[in-house]
Amino acid sequence: MKIVFAICLIIYSTLLIGCNDFAPYETTPSPETDSAVINTAPPTNIESKDDEPTINVEPSLIRPQLFLMMKESANQKKEADMKEKLLFQNLQFLLAKYNLPQDGAPIVWRTESPNYFTVEAGVLISKKLQTNEAGTYYKQTKRCKAVVAHFFGKRSLLPKAYEAIEEWLKENHQKRKGNFWLKYESNAQGVIDKTFLQTDVFCETW
Repeated sequence: MKIVFAICLIIYSTLLIGCNDFAPYETTPSPETDSAVINTAPPTNIESKDDEPTINVEPSLIRPQLFLMMKESANQKKEADMKEKLLFQNLQFLLAKYNLPQDGAPIVWRTESPNYFTVEAGVLISKKLQTNEAGTYYKQTKRCKAVVAHFFGKRSLLPKAYEAIEEWLKENHQKRKGNFWLKYESNAQGVIDKTFLQTDVFCETW
C-alpha cells in the first residue's frame, strides 16, 4: 500500500510541474475599453506556413498605469535577451519581497542599434514599494492614442510586427510617437511550439 501511495505522489508531482511550465502570465484589461479586448486568445483558424506569424493591427488607447521598472544595457542582442530575463527575475523577487501581486503581463521597452541595446523591463503594480530599491524606478503611462499589433508567433520574428504597424500608420495617415513597447501575453518558458505565443506590440500615435 505504501508503494502504491508513493508512486501516485510521484506522478502527481510530475504533472503539477509540467502544468506550471505552461502557465500563462496574468493578463490586464484592454487599454482601449477597460475590458479584456486586447487579451483575446489566438483565433482557432490560425495557420502557420514556414513559421510565419499571424499579426492583427488595430487602434487602441493607453490607460494611465504604474510600472515598476529596471534597466540594463548590452553590446549584443543575445546579451540583451539574457539580461532581460534576469531583470524580470529580479522584479519577481521584489514583488514577492513586498507581497505585491503582479497586476498584468510583463512589459518591456527596447532600443536596438548595431552595437548597443537597452532593455527596460517592467511589471504593472497598483502601488509603489514601501522603500526605494537600488536599480529600480517607476514609469507612469498617460492616457493617449496608440496602435497595437497582436502578434502570434516566434519572438525572433517580432520585427514583422513593427513593419505591420508602420504600414498601418501609413495607410491611416498617422505617425508613430516614441519607441515600440512589448507586452508578453504568453509565457514562453517550457513551450516547445512557439507558433502561438502572443506578444502585443504597442506604439503611441500622433
